[in-house]
Amino acid sequence: MTERLDRIEEILQNTAQKQAKNAEEIEALVGAVSTNETAIRELTANVARTTANVDRVTAKAEGNEMLFETVRVEAREDRAETRRLWNDAVTQMNTDREAFREKSDSTIAQINTDRAEYRERFDAAMQKADERHAAQMEVIQTLLLELTKSNGNINSLRDRVDRLEAS
Repeated sequence: MTERLDRIEEILQNTAQKQAKNAEEIEALVGAVSTNETAIRELTANVARTTANVDRVTAKAEGNEMLFETVRVEAREDRAETRRLWNDAVTQMNTDREAFREKSDSTIAQINTDRAEYRERFDAAMQKADERHAAQMEVIQTLLLELTKSNGNINSLRDRVDRLEAS
């Protein structure tokens, strides 16, 4: 019974360790997502600043078409860079998400494999315990039969002694 409890405790400890490991990995992924969100916010702030700068330049240089074209080209480049950075960030998030899913799937598969192994060991131990129990029951039955025979012999001996004393 103690071995069985020890095995159950070991299984529970292994499960807790795996859960802690999974929690750490999830926290790491949350940190990565947070970092990406910060970069996106900075990029958004950069876009807002760039847009504000474009507005100021166009307001000051209404008469200067050449300066306006220059600023417009710069704004297009900034938007393209922002889109590129945004797409890179989204791609990285999708890659991280897929890696996490793969790791989770492999972890779940390992847990199921471990569970099957532990179940097989448990069933084998239970079968041995049942066999030992059956053997002990046979020994007990044999002892009870012998005790019953001894009781019968004692009773017949007592009857003989009583008959001898009566005669």
